[in-house]
Amino acid sequence: MTKSIWQRLKDNVRGVKGKFKRAYVPTTTPEEVALANSLKATLPADLATYIYVGGLWDVNLNRGIAGYVTLAVNEPAEQVATLTTGISSAYEAELQAMIAGLSAVELTKRQAGHFVLVTPLEDFVRNYNDFSLAAQYTDLPERATSTDRLYHDFVLLSATFRSLRVTSPAKKDSKQSDFIAHKLSRIITAYRDSRGK
Repeated sequence: MTKSIWQRLKDNVRGVKGKFKRAYVPTTTPEEVALANSLKATLPADLATYIYVGGLWDVNLNRGIAGYVTLAVNEPAEQVATLTTGISSAYEAELQAMIAGLSAVELTKRQAGHFVLVTPLEDFVRNYNDFSLAAQYTDLPERATSTDRLYHDFVLLSATFRSLRVTSPAKKDSKQSDFIAHKLSRIITAYRDSRGK
């Protein structure tokens, strides 16, 4: 006995039902907006724009999340978090957050302002500040890994800034660093829950 065309269509749709589950995960809540704007009062200096970055990697989801918050005294706080693919570690997610944070700055502001990038990657800070990162990654290596490509992109991007300082978080930066870590953790947890993993 053959099935009617409607019966076959119904069976096909029934099999696809669970594959396209969607979930809305807010990247910014009203509380986070208020908290980010209040963090501007705790900045070490009002002469520079501070970019705090963070990255997480979830093994179960095989995804990373990169995020940053930009704080300047005279402007509203800007916060961004993005689920990333094509990376394999929290380290690479952190590098992507740095690149995203610096890319968000307009070219005219890059040439006029002073910027401080705050990252917990101490080896990266050391390599950037002693110029070994620029010496090694100005040109892309022959057999470049994904981390090498991110280093290369960062070096090229950092060359467009007149005044860029890269530093590790100090005690005075703990509120800002905790803010970005909590935000990324909240988003990756909500995303994991929405996927049922």
